[in-house]
Amino acid sequence: MTAIKVYDEQTGEPRASNREDLVKITQLVDALPNIDSTCVTCKIVEQSDIHGEIEGFVVLAEHTSKPLEFLCEYAESLGVVIEIAETIRGGREALVEKPYFAHMVTPLPLLRRYTQ
Repeated sequence: MTAIKVYDEQTGEPRASNREDLVKITQLVDALPNIDSTCVTCKIVEQSDIHGEIEGFVVLAEHTSKPLEFLCEYAESLGVVIEIAETIRGGREALVEKPYFAHMVTPLPLLRRYTQ
């Protein structure tokens, strides 16, 4: 699961996670030699939509060289992320030949549909 709260460094109190938290945690994970991959460890809460999912992937891609696990709720964001990954790798064939992220499937969109 992706965290939606972190402990504030100044106050020690829990608060909504944001982009800077994701950057810091991703950089920490990247520096740890005993961790082989990373994921979206915390959500950009103020951007809890398709744009936030895409931004979360961009943060990971910018701040680690380790393989990524990517969880998304929207098919559209997965399409955009694949395009970004293709660009980073140098094209579709290069990404297929050497993928560096795994997509995690989530049932949340279906659950929302049946609970509304």
